[in-house]
Amino acid sequence: MQHISEEERLEFLSLRRDPLLAGESLQEIAPKLVDSLTGPDASAELRRADLAEIEEAGWFAPDALPAPLSLATARRIAEYRQGLTGLGAW
Repeated sequence: MQHISEEERLEFLSLRRDPLLAGESLQEIAPKLVDSLTGPDASAELRRADLAEIEEAGWFAPDALPAPLSLATARRIAEYRQGLTGLGAW
């Protein structure tokens, strides 16, 4: 299991949080996010697929998450709320 440094964790959070707090839409920041997740050698096809993956973003209470919510996402949220991270397969 690979762990990231504190600097990498802060960069990961900043890349997502800062533009949203500055009023940018998810569609505006998506290309930067895709680049950070796919890496420099990803094909144009993969980049397009990733840009289409997130349909909508919003802030929700943990006990009032919108449907549909995949089982994998529900597991990750539950793990996070228990203070558990990096637990393998989705």
